[in-house]
Amino acid sequence: MAFRVGCLAVVAAVISPCAAYAQGFGVYEQSSCAMGRGTAGVAAPCDDGSAVYVNPAWLARNSGVLISGGGILIHGVATFTSDIGTATTTDNDLATVPHAYAIVPLGRKVTFGIGGYAPYGLSVNWPITFAGRFVSYNTDLKTFYVQPTVAYALNDAIAIGGGVTVVSGKVTLHRREDLARVPLGTTGLTFGALVDNETDFVDTTLSSSWGHGVGANVGASVTLGPAFRVGVSYLTRVSLDFNGRATFQPAAGSVHVTKPNPLGLPVGTPLDPFVAQAQSALQDQPAATAFDMPAQFVVGVSGQASERLTLLADYQWVGWSAFKTVTLEFSNPLPPTETLVQNYRDTGAMRLGTEYVVKRDDLEPAGAVLRGIRLRGGYFFNQAAAPDENVTPLLPEAKRHHLTAGVSIDFGEIQNRGTRPRPGMSSHWSIDLAYQYVHHADRRGRTVNPPAGELPTTALNSGVYGSRSDLFSMMVTFRP
Repeated sequence: MAFRVGCLAVVAAVISPCAAYAQGFGVYEQSSCAMGRGTAGVAAPCDDGSAVYVNPAWLARNSGVLISGGGILIHGVATFTSDIGTATTTDNDLATVPHAYAIVPLGRKVTFGIGGYAPYGLSVNWPITFAGRFVSYNTDLKTFYVQPTVAYALNDAIAIGGGVTVVSGKVTLHRREDLARVPLGTTGLTFGALVDNETDFVDTTLSSSWGHGVGANVGASVTLGPAFRVGVSYLTRVSLDFNGRATFQPAAGSVHVTKPNPLGLPVGTPLDPFVAQAQSALQDQPAATAFDMPAQFVVGVSGQASERLTLLADYQWVGWSAFKTVTLEFSNPLPPTETLVQNYRDTGAMRLGTEYVVKRDDLEPAGAVLRGIRLRGGYFFNQAAAPDENVTPLLPEAKRHHLTAGVSIDFGEIQNRGTRPRPGMSSHWSIDLAYQYVHHADRRGRTVNPPAGELPTTALNSGVYGSRSDLFSMMVTFRP
C-alpha cells in the first residue's frame, strides 16, 4: 500500500539529511575565522578555539586561556525545473548554526579544551503544492557535538591531541501520501485506476526524539620550519540510534473518480468511504532506525609567503560509502520492516585559504586600542555524495564551489613593552566576520519514489535541481 512507499521516504528523511548535510549541507565552518579562510587550516587552525574541531593537536600551541562563541546564518534556495518547463522554488527560513569553545593551558606542554558545535543540519521547505511533496515537503535535522579535548606538545615541532565527541541528533519529516498507489481492496488494482496520480489523502509526519552516539576526534601537528607546517585530523564514524513516532493526518477534501476505469464507475462518483478505510489503516505508532555518520580524514599544509601573508591548503576525504542501506522498524505489524538502498559514495574536497595581517599588536605603540586587523579569503570545492538516482526534494545535492571572505579585528589596550600590565588592561577581544557564497551545480533528479519493493533508477528523474546558499558568520573571542 502507499504506506510502504511512505516508509521509504521516512527512512530517506532520517538518513539523507545527515549524510547530505555532512557533504551537501555540511557545516565545516565552525568559526568565522575558518569560514573566511575557505575552511582550510588543519595545519594551522585559527586562534579562536575552533582547533577543538579542526585539529585538536593545535591546542597545544595555544598561549593562554581563551573563551569564544558565535554562529552562522545560512540562507539556501533550491529550484526544481521539470522537463515540461514548470519551476518550483523552496521557501526556507534562515538556519542558525552555533558554536562555542574554551581553552585552558594545564602546563607548558598540556592544554585542555572543550567545544560545542553543530557540523550537520538541514532545513528544506518546499511548497505544499510541489510535485515532490510525496517524497518530502519539509525536513528539519538538528545535530550538536560536545567535545572535551586534551593536547600535548611532544616537543617544539610535534603536537598531538584528541577528544571524545558526544553527539546528539533529531529529525522531523513532513510528506504527503499518494492515493493512486494504494491497493483498492481485493480487486488487484490500486486507486490509480480511479483517480489521477499525485492525489493527496494522508499527511505523514515522522518526528524523532534525540538520538545519541559517541565517537572521537584526533589530530597531529608538525612544524617543519619557521614558515611551514603540516597537520592531519581524523573524525571517527558515529552511530546514532533514533526512536521516534510516525503520525498520519487525513488530507482535507473529497475524492471522486476522475477517469474511465475497469470497474465501470462513472467519473465523479464519490470515493470518500473507501478513502476513509485506507486512511484508518495508517495508525500512529512508534518507529526506530539507526545509521552511522561517516568518518572524515583531513590533511593539509600551511606556509608563510611573507611576514604578513599565510597560505593554507587542505584535502578532505569523507567515507560516505558507509551508507549502503538503512532499515526502519515500526512497532505494529503493518507496515513491515523496510530497507532503503542509498549507495552513497566516498567524496573529496579541496580547500584553499589565505590570511593577511594588515595590522598587528607587536608593531603598534603602547596605549593603542586597536591591536590588529586580519583579512581572509578562500575557495573550496566539494564532490557530491548522492548517486544520480537519489537526488530528491529531501536532498537536491550536487558538486559545489565555495567562495569566502572574512576580517578579524582585535581590541584591547596595548601595554609598554617590558612593563607589568595594569589590572584589567592585559585582556583583549577579537571580533571575526565572514561571508560565504556556495554555488551548487545543476543536477537532474526525481520528485517521486519508486514503486514499493523496487530500487530507484535515473529513469525516474524528471527535471533539474539548482541551488545556491549564502552564509554569514560572526564570532567573538575573549582572551583574559
